[in-house]
Amino acid sequence: MVGSDEAASSWTIDELAVEAGVPSRTIREYQRLELLPPPRRDGRVGRYGSEHRARLSIVGRLQERGYSLAAIGDLMGSWEQGRGLGSVLGVDADPAVLDEAPTELTDEQLTELVPAFGDPDLVERAISVGLLHVGDGTIIARSVAALELVGLAIAAGTPPPAAVEIVAGINEGAATIAAAAIAPFVEHLWPRRAEVDVAMLLSRARLLMAQAAASLVVHELGVALGHQADLDDTGELAAVVDRVAIGQLRRLTPHENEPT
Repeated sequence: MVGSDEAASSWTIDELAVEAGVPSRTIREYQRLELLPPPRRDGRVGRYGSEHRARLSIVGRLQERGYSLAAIGDLMGSWEQGRGLGSVLGVDADPAVLDEAPTELTDEQLTELVPAFGDPDLVERAISVGLLHVGDGTIIARSVAALELVGLAIAAGTPPPAAVEIVAGINEGAATIAAAAIAPFVEHLWPRRAEVDVAMLLSRARLLMAQAAASLVVHELGVALGHQADLDDTGELAAVVDRVAIGQLRRLTPHENEPT
């Protein structure tokens, strides 16, 4: 028997849907994606509590901020591992995250992080694409996150040279983005520096640009995966793409995004 206090914040799935203002099928989908914990069982009936209501509210807020369901799952995982929700929600606007400092590594530290870098040829390629730089007796990793991405790809079975090429593509894309942003700045804003607080503008713009670039890259990942899924006759890749839910329009192929 559910007590009166517990019953006041206990709902069936349909009742929770009304309370939260979302369809019941959305709640089921969030459970499938593990964004919501399973309900408490009351006989054969699932009962949802205030923690489910709060989680739905958080998911909704994050979606409004442009996060994909996959990203929300990562954020929830970080939260459950002990990070405060405030830091989780604010990470996209943290200058410290954007200004990731280059990190000096010894040869031993580098190969401990990514054992494949015991191959001098792979190190040379990583240097040529900007992943690594040679310091005074040390190796400098321009982005530890990029280094970890290479390590993750290799651990998953990607050949080491192909894993380094992932970062090469990211670096090339970053240079293109930067050039596209700087051109109008130099042409239109810098000549008006007596009228515009250029330092304030750049400080704010870099945050927005980083968030916009990350969001657009994730979306394009979803588009590319969706296109590959459409070519897969087995349907297995489509099932994986739908489960991971990368990008708001993950199954939208580029030609479908064009206006008719």
